[in-house]
Amino acid sequence: SATAGSGQGYGLQVNASVAGVNLGVPLADTTLQTAPPNFNESRSVLGAHVTAGALLDLNAAVVNGATQSNLSLNTVNSAAGVTGLNLGLVNANIIPLSLLKVTADAINSNAQVICSGGTPAATGSTTITNLKVTGPLGVNIPVSINPTGPTVVDVLGVAKLTINEQTPIPGGLAVNALHLEINVLNLITAAVVIGHSQVSMADCAAANGSVTISVPNISAANQGAEPVQGLCTYGGGIVTITSAPAITPVTATCTSAGTYSVNANATSLANGNVTFTATQDTATASTTVTTATAAGLPVGTVNT
Repeated sequence: SATAGSGQGYGLQVNASVAGVNLGVPLADTTLQTAPPNFNESRSVLGAHVTAGALLDLNAAVVNGATQSNLSLNTVNSAAGVTGLNLGLVNANIIPLSLLKVTADAINSNAQVICSGGTPAATGSTTITNLKVTGPLGVNIPVSINPTGPTVVDVLGVAKLTINEQTPIPGGLAVNALHLEINVLNLITAAVVIGHSQVSMADCAAANGSVTISVPNISAANQGAEPVQGLCTYGGGIVTITSAPAITPVTATCTSAGTYSVNANATSLANGNVTFTATQDTATASTTVTTATAAGLPVGTVNT
C-alpha cells in the first residue's frame, strides 16, 4: 500500500495590505495532516465576516474544511468551501460603489489522489451553486465554469477572479474553488481564497511480499477452470498469473479488499508438477501443485 500521504482543507483565507487584515491561519483549517497513521479531520466555522477597510467585505454563513486518508486503500481526499457567500469589492476612491460583487449559495472544492497501476494519480473539481458575479453599477458579468480547468474573469484590470484553480504539487494536486486577486495601482492589494483542498501521496507501488498465491491440485474436474487466488496491493497494478510448464497467462484486478481471484485453463498440462507464479509490479509469489488428470493403467489381480 502507499507508504505516505498528506492532505489539507480550509474554507477561507484572506490577506490584505490595508487595515491589517491577514488571516495567517485560514478559517476552518484542518492544517496539513500526514499519514501514517490514517487521519480523518474536519473543521467548521459559523457566521464568518471579514472586512478590509472599505476595500473588501466578505460574509459567509458556514466555512468548512476536511481531509481524510486511508493508505490501505491507497486514497487521500480533501474538501473545503463555504455556503452563503456574499463578497464585495469597492473602488479605489473608497466610495460606496462596488467594483465587484460575488454571491453564491455554495462554493466547494475537492481533491483526491488514488493509485493507478502503482502510480499516484490526482484529480480535482469545483462545484458552485447559484454563482452571480456583477461589476460596476451592478452590470452582470457572465461566467462559464470550466469543469476541467480554471475560469479567469478580469474586472477592469483591478481584480482577477479565478474559479477552479488547480495547481500540481509533488505527488498530488491543490485546488482553489475561488481565488480573488486585487491590485489597485500597486498601492492596495488583497487576496481571497475560498475552498482550498490539497492532497499528495509519495508512492503506491506493490510492496515486496505483498502478493500471495493459492492454487489447489489439478484434477480432471477442475483443469478447465483452475481457481487461483491470493492477496495483493490495491492500486498496485494488475496481477498476472503464469506457470511452468506454461499455460496461457491470465490477469486479475486487485480489489479494494486487497485480494484477487481468477480461473486458469490448465487442460494443456501433462500429469506431474506445475509451478504457478503471481506477479504484481515487481512483487511475486509462487506455489507448486500436482497435476493428475489422465486415467491410470488398469490394475489386474489373479485369483489362483
